[in-house]
Amino acid sequence: MTTAPRVHHAISLKSVLAPDTAWSELRSTLATGSVDTDSFAGLEEARCLPDGRTVARRCIAGPVCFTVSDEAFLIVVSGRVELVTLADEASGEVVGEGQVRRLVHGVAAGVRPSAHTDTAVVVEVSNVPGALKEQPESLPRLAEVPALPDYYYGYSDRYARVYEAGAPLWEPPEPNEALVHALEVMGVEPCSVIDLGCGEGRDSNYLAGRGFDVVGVDVARPALTKARERAAAQGVGPTFLERDICVLADLPRQRFDLAINMGCLHMIPDSDLRSAHLKRVHELLAPDGLFLVAHCRERWLDGFFSVPDYESVGPVVPGRVIPRRIRLEDGSTTELMLPLVPYKESPTAELIDEMNAHGFTLAADLSSRTEAFGSTSVLALRKRPPHA
Repeated sequence: MTTAPRVHHAISLKSVLAPDTAWSELRSTLATGSVDTDSFAGLEEARCLPDGRTVARRCIAGPVCFTVSDEAFLIVVSGRVELVTLADEASGEVVGEGQVRRLVHGVAAGVRPSAHTDTAVVVEVSNVPGALKEQPESLPRLAEVPALPDYYYGYSDRYARVYEAGAPLWEPPEPNEALVHALEVMGVEPCSVIDLGCGEGRDSNYLAGRGFDVVGVDVARPALTKARERAAAQGVGPTFLERDICVLADLPRQRFDLAINMGCLHMIPDSDLRSAHLKRVHELLAPDGLFLVAHCRERWLDGFFSVPDYESVGPVVPGRVIPRRIRLEDGSTTELMLPLVPYKESPTAELIDEMNAHGFTLAADLSSRTEAFGSTSVLALRKRPPHA
């Protein structure tokens, strides 16, 4: 059984400026769609439609603060920015290329390039002229907010480099063995599922081909482009969205029966970001919803296809550049020098404790060893009701 391919609601300059599209319809697309970033290259000056809708392009080379007097959205078309809400308690997130954020009406906000971006380009979309008013007096407050971590966007850069080197994929094309086994053991029937850190879509497309209603999210835009191409080739219809798994904002649904994190959580060593992710997953899961997690427990890189000789690697230290094996289009392999990205190893007992602290109860420990992650903890968890 396969799901029918869905209409792909890409957000483009043409769709944003379409005069026959009501604001309510555009607002829905902006909130849950994916962005055709190339189309916005033709936007050189602000445009205002007869209905009051305004679209403006802005280069972000330094901090900018503004207030929002009506409905407005920010589209990142290149680079990455930090979007900081300057309410009573300032909060922020890194927003990457291809992502859209709804701006909070009546609240001051700040935008600045992220730590590894010199200049970003954003497009502001509002339903009335002048909805965004610059507020330079808020700049000192923005300056007090520490820079936000964006190291996990290094995976987006890695996918791009791997494709440039001639590899059609970074990951194996088959679904994760751990996922297939867990679904069988737990007797999971087709349902709504969110694939957290879906990468090139191997698990999302596998699930969609078996009748699941799938939303796959990732910050790695190059990988999501591959995921969409592969879904189209396979005739399946998951929804792929550029979203940060630590925030999970603006999703097409607010409840899922199943959530899977097959090797993404161990790429986030920061405890605050891990906690933010797990809290958000708990919010999104239906009562008694199932959460499947695959997480490296020791010897990071051991058993990876890209590291055929683990013992020769040397210190596995983030930032260190080592050779990684990639498979080319013709099936041959070559090596590509890539920096090691941050990661976290968690012994199974430690991971179970972390999940329990965030409202999940262990249903089954399916820990195994897979080519994808080496020595892996694989946990099936149930959402625990509040105060249980």
